Amino acid sequence: MKEFNMSPSDWKVIHPANAANMDQTFEIEVRGKYEYRVFNLLGTGVGHKDVPVKAVGSGLGQVLYR
Repeated sequence: MKEFNMSPSDWKVIHPANAANMDQTFEIEVRGKYEYRVFNLLGTGVGHKDVPVKAVGSGLGQVLYR
């Protein structure tokens, strides 16, 4: 991920603490940031911008816990 300007230490996956039972919905969220480098003017760092990224996915549990 480093070669794509996305440091692994800046990313976090948020998921439910308990397992979702069969036919129960659950949500997973991924948060992080992308380092957008337009240009680097004489090594000053001008043109460097961090863009926050947030992706949310939901699903339906398919395992029956007893």
